[in-house]
Amino acid sequence: MEAITAMLASAPDAHFDDPAVAAVIALDALVGPVRTVLEGLAPAGFEACLEAQLILLLTAYVQAHELPAKRRQRWKPEAGG
Repeated sequence: MEAITAMLASAPDAHFDDPAVAAVIALDALVGPVRTVLEGLAPAGFEACLEAQLILLLTAYVQAHELPAKRRQRWKPEAGG
C-alpha cells in the first residue's frame, strides 16, 4: 500500500487530497472483482473481460484527479467542430 500511496503522492500531473485514501480505494476496487473470481462467484464471461474493465475503472479514477491543465490538454475539441 505504501508504494501505491507514494506513487499517487508524487504524480506530476494529478493531485490527490489524501493519497493514502486514494490508494486504498484503488486497491480495493481491484480486490473485489478478483475475489469474486477466486470464490467461484463470477458469472459466465466475467473473467474474459475482467482485465479490460479493471483498467477502465482505475484509469477513470486516476484521470478524475488530473490537474486542470492536463484535463484541458487531453480534451481539446477538434478544429472545425
